[in-house]
Amino acid sequence: MFDKRNILDSTVWLKKNPEKIRIYQNDSEQDAVEITDKAAISEIVQFINNEAYDSKETTYSRKYTKLMDLGNLKIKVYYEKEKTIFLQTANGIKEAKPDPSFMAFLLAKGN
Repeated sequence: MFDKRNILDSTVWLKKNPEKIRIYQNDSEQDAVEITDKAAISEIVQFINNEAYDSKETTYSRKYTKLMDLGNLKIKVYYEKEKTIFLQTANGIKEAKPDPSFMAFLLAKGN
């Protein structure tokens, strides 16, 4: 008998860790939380590259949206309590389970 579960692909969006990550409370790029701790940055990059998987979703609606600026990559993060997270960039869309440590970074200030 063969395993019939779908194989989930996870495209690498970040080849190296940025110096800092800014998490904005909304698309206006004002009121940002800045992360400069190298261990925290590594954890976020690892989540984006490896834990979040490529999505074929075309519609995703969540109550909250934040913008993550990782230097050469901006990611819109759509989220809601205990629901799938969606990450959107020019590279495409990824989705992930609401990982507690990633959510802690995301919610460091605000929602």
